[in-house]
Amino acid sequence: MQNKKIPTDQQTEEIINAREQDILIRGKDYPVYDYNGKIVELGTARIWYDENGYYVKPKSSQDFECTIS
Repeated sequence: MQNKKIPTDQQTEEIINAREQDILIRGKDYPVYDYNGKIVELGTARIWYDENGYYVKPKSSQDFECTIS
């Protein structure tokens, strides 16, 4: 596992703002996959970021994939 760099204060503020916007758009009760893969409500999901210090939007648990073989 590679070490992530710690976000700067400005990046941390941007991550928090991005999460707040995500909650405004999808709602705090919206079901998502948490960092550990469990389904939780967006408002309680762990906040995480990528290697560049950008907010990672939790994947919706309501997305449907269709595979035709």
